[in-house]
Amino acid sequence: MKKLTARIVYLFLLVPVLLKSQNTRIQYERTVNWSKIVQSLSFMSKEEKDRMAMGWGRGKAVPDPYILTIDSVQAVYEIDEDNLPRSEYYWRREKEIVHTQLISKKKLDYVEVLGKSFVFDEDLPKIKWKILNEIKEVAGYVCMKAETMDTVRNLKITAWFTHEIPISLGPENYYGLPGLILELSKNEDCAVITATKINLKNWNQPIKLPKKKKGKKTTSAKYNALISKHIKESIAAQRNPYWSIHY
Repeated sequence: MKKLTARIVYLFLLVPVLLKSQNTRIQYERTVNWSKIVQSLSFMSKEEKDRMAMGWGRGKAVPDPYILTIDSVQAVYEIDEDNLPRSEYYWRREKEIVHTQLISKKKLDYVEVLGKSFVFDEDLPKIKWKILNEIKEVAGYVCMKAETMDTVRNLKITAWFTHEIPISLGPENYYGLPGLILELSKNEDCAVITATKINLKNWNQPIKLPKKKKGKKTTSAKYNALISKHIKESIAAQRNPYWSIHY
């Protein structure tokens, strides 16, 4: 395990070197199964679960497109607004930009949640992964399975990463594995983010950064405390907490 941990750290430090002569662009699709999410909430009433099953269980969930772009010094993950599907539930999409400085290992994210806007400027938090002996193919690449827990939302996180692309990054705020994460599942596929197209370009043009947005400066600890409080209050009121926060 010590050798594996050292390898993960070594590969993460090598990301800027590996990308000096190329940009990487990965397109993902994020699908949320709201009916399944509600069924998993033990504090919700049977009547509410049945109502949700009738409303959300009939149609097929439409995925939202996301893009992860990486150059030699930074990475940006955000929703692909130019290719959003038309949906009556557009209002449910939270604005979230994951901006990572690779060399300094900084988190420079922007998040809109619970009617507030937040910006981050801090060291990347560590993620404790357990790598398992399972493989499958995602977007044409052989991937290995790894698991961790989102202890704030109490969600099991399953990641599928490939050694074929030795970049220690992935969608949303998940990273730290010895390869690029091509698929991420939350709580047994209640939400799934899957890579659909991977483009490795042999040119050295920096990626286009999102426009700087205003928000209250915060830390991961303070932000997680806010989310945790919201979830506890929602449970006490027997409401689905994920209507207003990112699942």
